[in-house]
Amino acid sequence: MKFVPILVWNNIFFIYMANKLLLTSTIIMVIIHYINLYKYNSKNTDILVYSILFGLITSLLNHGLSHNIFKILDRTMMVIAFFINIYFSGKIYSKIKNKYHIENAYLLTIFAVLLFLCTKFLLKSGKITINYIPHLFAHILITIANSLLLREYYLLNKN
Repeated sequence: MKFVPILVWNNIFFIYMANKLLLTSTIIMVIIHYINLYKYNSKNTDILVYSILFGLITSLLNHGLSHNIFKILDRTMMVIAFFINIYFSGKIYSKIKNKYHIENAYLLTIFAVLLFLCTKFLLKSGKITINYIPHLFAHILITIANSLLLREYYLLNKN
């Protein structure tokens, strides 16, 4: 295990590096999100954009450096972002004709959260010992869902 010193409020904490696969997938997820945020930026600073940005930051902290504070922040942001995604899915759905992308974003968001929760439950029950692959798929699903939401929200508001 590799330990990294972190200075926080004049205290030094030694935090061990987290799983490299999940950190790598998080970095890829951040890059894809930033491309989409740049591509679909309609000069909006809605809560959807902030939710995605804060979610990316907490995910990087949680997967880059393992510490309970980062885990709690990331999971709290996941809950907040889940409800924001569901809200925006409904908001956009009622205003557009082609509802296919929003239906997919809605379902992918729910499926990603269920996949994460099922994985954590199976880990705690001892039925599985490695959560990297399902967790990786949750990252992929939420990235696709957010990309679809950002695209449709941009198209809705670009005029």
